Amino acid sequence: MTVLQNYINELHTPAPPAHYDANAVLHYTFPAGLADKLATEQKWTPEYTGRVLEEYRRFVHLAATTGHEVTPSQIVDEAWHLHLTFSRDYWDRLVPLLPAPLHHEPGTGEAGDADKFAEQYRQTLDDYRAAFGEEPPRNIWRVANPRAAQTKRVVSVIVGIFIGLLVGGFSHIFLPQSMSVITGLISAVAVSRLLQQSKLTAGGGGGSCGGGLCGFTGGDSCDGDSGSCGSSCGSSCGSGCGGGCSS
Repeated sequence: MTVLQNYINELHTPAPPAHYDANAVLHYTFPAGLADKLATEQKWTPEYTGRVLEEYRRFVHLAATTGHEVTPSQIVDEAWHLHLTFSRDYWDRLVPLLPAPLHHEPGTGEAGDADKFAEQYRQTLDDYRAAFGEEPPRNIWRVANPRAAQTKRVVSVIVGIFIGLLVGGFSHIFLPQSMSVITGLISAVAVSRLLQQSKLTAGGGGGSCGGGLCGFTGGDSCDGDSGSCGSSCGSSCGSGCGGGCSS
């Protein structure tokens, strides 16, 4: 690397603070318009958006203090993405508060990326519990539960078979036996698929974000908020959008 390139890098790298002030990060004031823009783009209520921004602050704190790469949930990542577009605020106000620059490092699509970020995500959740002494809110930090997803599939198949038997039994009154059997099988398959694809919530509430679709542990509703928790349940059930970060 040339001397000139080193000089340019120094100009664009904020000097780290002599002492990290966690309070300044955990109570960081975002620029005017960021919350409204985030709520509009994601179709979130103002209340839910405020909670997401609070969790984004906590994520930044973890990135600054854990000493290793951390990975956000997809929902927290949406707040981070938007904040990066407010580049003057992000680089001139937030980053100088941190021990080192906080960069967004998306996955490259290489083999092993998914496992890498999934493991980082699990570690990040453990760091969260250690740092804040509480569970990450499930309607913002999705906690994948493969057993729940498997249970839903089994229940869907059982319900589908039951419905198929009922449909087949009733259709026998009007159709030949062979046709009623085929009708029952088609009904069973259709019902099973619909149940597996539905975004059922485990805890009621307002907008739903897939308590069953991705197999999250219970209570993944939006706590009564209108509108959904996000555009989807998350492409990898909570490992983030393939995006990690380093400090």
